[in-house]
Amino acid sequence: MKKLLFALALLSSVMVSLSACDKLNKENTEDGSGIINNGQLDDYSSLTPGEHKARLEEIAIEFIGYFDPADTEELVDGALSLSEYMEDFDYYGDESYRFDAKLLAQGAKRFSAQALAEFATRAAESFVIDVNDPDLNPFAGKCFTYEGYEWSVTDGSDKTIQFVWDDCVATISWTKSTKLEYYYSDDDINYVVYVPNNIELTVEINGKRHLNVELATNISNIKTWAPQVTISLNGGYEMVSKVEGNSKGLTAQSTLKKDGKTLYSAVSTVAINDATDIDNWMEEYYDEYFLENVKTGAAQIDILSLSILAEGDFKGMYEEIENIYDRYDSYDDDYNYISENAKKECEAICKYVNDKVQVVLVYNDTKEIVADVVMSVARDYDSYDDDYYYYVEPILLFPDESKYAFEDYFTERAFGDLIRKVEELAEDFANLVY
Repeated sequence: MKKLLFALALLSSVMVSLSACDKLNKENTEDGSGIINNGQLDDYSSLTPGEHKARLEEIAIEFIGYFDPADTEELVDGALSLSEYMEDFDYYGDESYRFDAKLLAQGAKRFSAQALAEFATRAAESFVIDVNDPDLNPFAGKCFTYEGYEWSVTDGSDKTIQFVWDDCVATISWTKSTKLEYYYSDDDINYVVYVPNNIELTVEINGKRHLNVELATNISNIKTWAPQVTISLNGGYEMVSKVEGNSKGLTAQSTLKKDGKTLYSAVSTVAINDATDIDNWMEEYYDEYFLENVKTGAAQIDILSLSILAEGDFKGMYEEIENIYDRYDSYDDDYNYISENAKKECEAICKYVNDKVQVVLVYNDTKEIVADVVMSVARDYDSYDDDYYYYVEPILLFPDESKYAFEDYFTERAFGDLIRKVEELAEDFANLVY
């Protein structure tokens, strides 16, 4: 099972965190037809659950086959060297100003858009302190070169910060800024922030660009924004993630392409009022605000010819589930477990969520539904307490009414060929650092 989890981790490493919208109006299947928005779904597939396993494995093997560890080998090596050299970097008298080069190595090694974007964001936060005030940005216009156990510093280009080591060059650059103001009435302070319109981070090795990360803030005003991250990796990989927010709701999109072919895409939207209003962030924890105010949502994930579609009415869900917890208290006043209440609690949650939310697996080339994903009650026996502990888990519900927990369906036996491919890929990745 651990081997299978590695495969799932590789498949999910390029995913962004998805919110859940009034209508999903993005057409992001490969042929541009869309699925969830215009309802172009045919009936359930006639394949048996066993036949679906074979096709799902084919899709997964095809997906993995697009990744070549050799494409990022030099970048991983350069990042690991930089990680070692950063231990000697203490310019400005503060060791916190450093590249998290291990995160760069991790992102390049796993083709992880999330890790690479996080690396670039941390680098920008660490070194691009204030693009408009040179007194607060001692790194601007400087070039740092590693020369035998120490970093030397020379003057470089305007609006850039550069790091040179071995045969590698990393450059952070930015364009002009947008002025944003926020008045915080509780403290009677008007905050003014200058946000760079674009921050770009590149890594070149022997004069060849191996990584390019562009952070575009796309801020119209304090309550309307659409930040986008575009990542290009040696070997023809392009990863794009974008989040749009305004007073009506939020939308998240991401894609992964190899040599122009879309391997993965995702889009999700959520209808929620005033989620970008900073006043709401100041008054309460943002996650609580989100849960209490979210209305409807939808999401779609495409991995080659497989799609996962979800949509639902989330208004009041947080409050209702809290009510269910209160109604069926699984523990008494002395904190003794009551299994009967726990079972009823899980059953009530499953019924409520399944009535409110629909999730399906679809072959987007044939528009056939593979299976529904529904919430179900599961239990584990505790021999020490001589009792059953109940919990809620998602399961696959096929047209013939057969049900499978994910771990029971995606077994090593059924997905042996995929696992062997993953093992080969894992060995290739391991060879990059040994």
